Amino acid sequence: MQDKSNTNSSVIESQSQKKGVESFEQQKRKRTRKVSDALRIYKCECGKSYLSYPALYTHNKQKHNGQSLKNLDEQRQDSTISESQTQSIFATLANALGKQEDQQQTSLTNKDMYDLVMWEIQLYMMESDSKEFRLDYYHELLKQSSPVEVSTPQHAFIKFIHEVKEVLSFEQMKLVFLFVYSFRQLLLENPDCPTSNLVEKANQLICSQLEKVLKNIQQLSERNYIVNLSRMGNLRETMIQIVLGFCNWLYARNLTDDKLSLKSDSD
Repeated sequence: MQDKSNTNSSVIESQSQKKGVESFEQQKRKRTRKVSDALRIYKCECGKSYLSYPALYTHNKQKHNGQSLKNLDEQRQDSTISESQTQSIFATLANALGKQEDQQQTSLTNKDMYDLVMWEIQLYMMESDSKEFRLDYYHELLKQSSPVEVSTPQHAFIKFIHEVKEVLSFEQMKLVFLFVYSFRQLLLENPDCPTSNLVEKANQLICSQLEKVLKNIQQLSERNYIVNLSRMGNLRETMIQIVLGFCNWLYARNLTDDKLSLKSDSD
């Protein structure tokens, strides 16, 4: 007579092995998630690129016997310099927008971000005949964390706002929102514009679109939403400084290989 205990044991063992294989396949699929190449800033001489220095270091040890470690150290140092450059860019931008050094700056709250988003939506509704527009961008903007993957201009704008809001005041962020709003309106004509070409488009914004933007602000100056902007001494110069700050940030974050060589009014 067949031993039922042995049979049951074989069935259980088979099911356990099957679950183990399925679990391994699920983990394997999970690990192979595609990540934007723009974020893989740590590159090996063989052509492979990684999201972090430790990952690149491990690859180098396993595949190249630890050779070219000097190159790896240089990349790690470049990353530190990039972060330092970013902080310097934000400090310069804050000063250009009239930051009071003797006043302590505090991070914007979620309510502040919501108010800024609503301010921009109201601006859009005042300028546009259409009352229907997509809210995807604003939903992403209101999330507490910035996007990890930056693969589109919209992601770049959102990440820039999330990072700079830790430095600027509420009124200064209104100017940043105005710049992003104007830039996004320009890009509606170029929906397939990659992040790497944003510097070129920023130059176009300054050279051919900024006067129109400033004219629209003047026409809307009687509205309470932006009356403080219309009273600024040189709004054009302020907007140029924001464009320069944004383009320098793109370069520091390795999102573009271009630099903006535009001269401002004070140069």
